[in-house]
Amino acid sequence: MTVYLLDTNYLVYLADDDSDEEKRKAVLSDMAEKLQQDDNRFVITPLIRYEVLRGVDWGKSEKLSRLTGVLAQF
Repeated sequence: MTVYLLDTNYLVYLADDDSDEEKRKAVLSDMAEKLQQDDNRFVITPLIRYEVLRGVDWGKSEKLSRLTGVLAQF
């Protein structure tokens, strides 16, 4: 089994609609490739969760709610 620690920047590229399109595509491609293997696991730390949420525009409640839901799955 391979365990991947998801980096803050990796998660931000996936979650932020305003992130660089090319980088987001690269991250999505990398994630899709890793998801093809049944024995891979993805983890985050409380600090990474905090860093991702710190970067969210709190005025955009829909985006914050969606991101909080995704992070709760880890």
